Amino acid sequence: MAMKRSPIEFGRSPRVNLLPEKQRAEQRHEQTLPKLLLALVASGVVAGLIFAAGTIPVTLANQELAAVEAESQSLNGEIASFGKAQEMLSAVGGRSSDRLVITETEVLFMELRDQVLGSVPEGSSIVKFAAALPGGEADAAVAEACAATGSSLDLTLATPGEGGLSAAAAFLERASKLDGFVCGLVIGNTLLSAGDTTSSETQLRLVFDDTVRAGRFVEEEAQ
Repeated sequence: MAMKRSPIEFGRSPRVNLLPEKQRAEQRHEQTLPKLLLALVASGVVAGLIFAAGTIPVTLANQELAAVEAESQSLNGEIASFGKAQEMLSAVGGRSSDRLVITETEVLFMELRDQVLGSVPEGSSIVKFAAALPGGEADAAVAEACAATGSSLDLTLATPGEGGLSAAAAFLERASKLDGFVCGLVIGNTLLSAGDTTSSETQLRLVFDDTVRAGRFVEEEAQ
């Protein structure tokens, strides 16, 4: 087996490596080992950087996804609350419509009665008073002669003496100036005697149009 010759270097003192080949191999191994370790460390660092470079976008994407999901849940909650509010508004609106229908023909009869009382001639008084909405008239002939669209009032006018019809005429003349008045009828007249005292009771009907309706909620509904 040919022996490996050491290279000849000029300009330097001649040196001869007299170590056996095994020891020279160990020296070369010891010199190479740090380089290998350094290469392994460098490879590990590079691998770590590559892993981090791949992991960071995924982490950011997961964080963004979590933020979007949280916002979506929040929006869904708001939408659900709006849905409940809309249901409540619809319910209130339905009740308002029902209220408007129910009170459409409403008449505040006490207020109408107070106006009628102001038309009673001096000395006379109203002893009976009954109010009805359209369609409640018992006497069809009377209703046809003077049909009500708002309200009708049946009342009895008591007058001292025998002047019941005259007092009724004066009463109807005054009542005709009331708002919504359509017509008035004398239904009957009765003379009453009590000893030496005579009085008259005259039955009348006053008919009004729909302007006497209260309309309490019409303006609210219009708004």
